[in-house]
Amino acid sequence: MRLRELRLTRYRQFIDEKLILDPYVTAIVGRNDTGKTGLLDHFFDQCVYEGVISSADRSLVPTHQNARTVFSMLWEIFPDDYGVISLPPEFGPPGHHTLEVSFQELDRPGKYWRYCVDRQEIDVYEGVTKDGMPIRPDRFRQRYIFPTPRYISVARLMKTHFEAQPWDLHTGAIELPVKRSEPESLLLRLAGVRARTRDMIGIDQPWEGPQLPASALTPREINERLAVVSGRITEKLRVWWHDPPGLVFEAKLAGDWSGAAATRPMNAHAIQTLIVTCAVHDPDDIPYHGTGLMWFISFLIEWLAVEDSAQPLLLLFDEPATPLHPSAQRVVAKLLATIALRHQVIYSTHSPFMIDWDFPQRTRMLVRDSNSKRTHINNKPYHPREGVRQIWNPLRSTIGVTLGDVGVIADKNVFVEGVTDQILLANASALLRERGVPHLDLTTTSIIPYGDLTNLSHLIGIARNRKADVIVVTDADQQGSRVITLCRQEGISHLTIEQFSDRGNTDCGIEDVIGIESYIADVNTDYQGFEWFRPLDVETVRKEIGNLSLGRYLQKVFEEQFGRSFDKVAVAISLAGKLGGLPEPALGRVRGLIASIRGS
Repeated sequence: MRLRELRLTRYRQFIDEKLILDPYVTAIVGRNDTGKTGLLDHFFDQCVYEGVISSADRSLVPTHQNARTVFSMLWEIFPDDYGVISLPPEFGPPGHHTLEVSFQELDRPGKYWRYCVDRQEIDVYEGVTKDGMPIRPDRFRQRYIFPTPRYISVARLMKTHFEAQPWDLHTGAIELPVKRSEPESLLLRLAGVRARTRDMIGIDQPWEGPQLPASALTPREINERLAVVSGRITEKLRVWWHDPPGLVFEAKLAGDWSGAAATRPMNAHAIQTLIVTCAVHDPDDIPYHGTGLMWFISFLIEWLAVEDSAQPLLLLFDEPATPLHPSAQRVVAKLLATIALRHQVIYSTHSPFMIDWDFPQRTRMLVRDSNSKRTHINNKPYHPREGVRQIWNPLRSTIGVTLGDVGVIADKNVFVEGVTDQILLANASALLRERGVPHLDLTTTSIIPYGDLTNLSHLIGIARNRKADVIVVTDADQQGSRVITLCRQEGISHLTIEQFSDRGNTDCGIEDVIGIESYIADVNTDYQGFEWFRPLDVETVRKEIGNLSLGRYLQKVFEEQFGRSFDKVAVAISLAGKLGGLPEPALGRVRGLIASIRGS
């Protein structure tokens, strides 16, 4: 079940705004005080999941002062959801459905919530209370239908020493899902140990709060469980943390628990407080405890908790990875995309390294107008606009860089000529992965645009120093010939796009792999809103294109007929979300190109 659209008719600083969400990952960028944190934390947790609306949710815009809250959500339900979510029978039989849930605050008791399944409204109320409030049965409440929001800020880092008091549930008690937790207690929970935790203040100090039933686990059992979860963290640490590689995480009870006391249940001990120690070290037992590394450990603990969840979650990250260096931030961005295969992810960021440039269509921008005090949502900060050559200028002004400014050398690297190639190859790989077809593993592979021969030579040198694998993909044109010469001199694998073009032996780029018919159709769609644009005819393009690549031809047409520049990147971003709808010949060519890259 995935959230596809959020309409904020009146909510805090949002008036008549729409947030379109990617089914996997949505990155929200924006300057401070645009409403990112309030949206991620309060809105999804309280308004969406709990269904609680307060006076603080009313409009903060002066021209709509205290206007009552109105919003709606559009969810997409998939057949597989019926096996894990208790969806009401009124939603219809298992299948692919859309669910729109809207809320309108009234000045009197009434039906605040409306539900529409496949555009047909369903009455979700049964009778009224003594106060005249319509009764909405539990089966229609959001907490029983929607994925649980899990807000993750990792504001507190994992401590190397802390105190814990293990406890057991009362008989018949029900454990509620965890929506947020400190890393220490979450670590113990992952180990199968219920415990409340605190900073080191002395084990003889009483615990605040109610007396809890002591755990029946023995210290030895606790240590054994901590060893298991330590192994899980170490496994992920070695896959995702590379500076330095090969680190080990260990969590265990402090002191010597090898004697008879280790086998006695905790509820038989006079002292119920234990000290847990956590350490990260290399194979030579050299300790590492930097702030960035401990943030990453805390993040991995959250990830494991997400992996263990039997129910789908809506994961909300507020400015993740801020303590990390740029390369590690890049890793976290890739890691979030991996998590999103099962749980939808929404995160905010100010860092250019936390934006996955392979998927620019996943970025949304929030801008607050200083005069009206309203926050506007730009769902396409990359969209071509009249008179704007640098289509990422709005995003650049927000975070300081533009598309393609950031590239990180990975274990495996595909160097491509331009940003267009990067976007289409990455998104095609994601599509093939969904379909169970061989694809590029984007968790270990970087697709990096090199632009020109000088940059390519520099990138090859960096990759060689890191002993990383490289393949260069080049267009079939003059620069392509020079690139091939360089690759042969350097002993680097290379591949030309020419053999995957739909037009034979001509100059060609990635657009020619998509093919004239499909590509021109998307160009017409993307530019149809501009008064100066006249739709292009496919047959005319076939007659006039000659030996030019499709990209060069369109640049020439736009300059001569419209007096404008052609934005290949914007069209590539638009196409990225439509690759699954390409006709089989075009998709087959894309599949063949990716298979050749994998095999080189």
